[in-house]
Amino acid sequence: MSYRIKTSTITAENLTKIQNKYHFSTRAAILRICISLSLKEGDISLEIIENLDTKLGFDISLQTLFGDEEVYYRCMINYLAGKKLDDNDYSDYVVAHIERGMTLLYGDFVITHSLKEFIEKIV
Repeated sequence: MSYRIKTSTITAENLTKIQNKYHFSTRAAILRICISLSLKEGDISLEIIENLDTKLGFDISLQTLFGDEEVYYRCMINYLAGKKLDDNDYSDYVVAHIERGMTLLYGDFVITHSLKEFIEKIV
């Protein structure tokens, strides 16, 4: 899969803040946490990505984002969408889950004071 996605500018900024403070191994790891938090919330509307400002967003390939776990994420996203998504729709759903997940993750980020507290909050 060679599809690339791009986050919103605000998600890219928040991603940088989290990465700079807690030094996660990669930004992809943070994005996977965002997706997981969003998947936990259930199905999502694509309206969340209709008017995203992606001018300065974070660009990443789906292969880099998911690696060998792509099948797992695709199955979960298809299940929550209630249908088998084509590659373009799947990419849109990934971005939507990242955007919603970052809102959730960043909310926890701003109210915690240590990495331990942050991880406990999101787990």
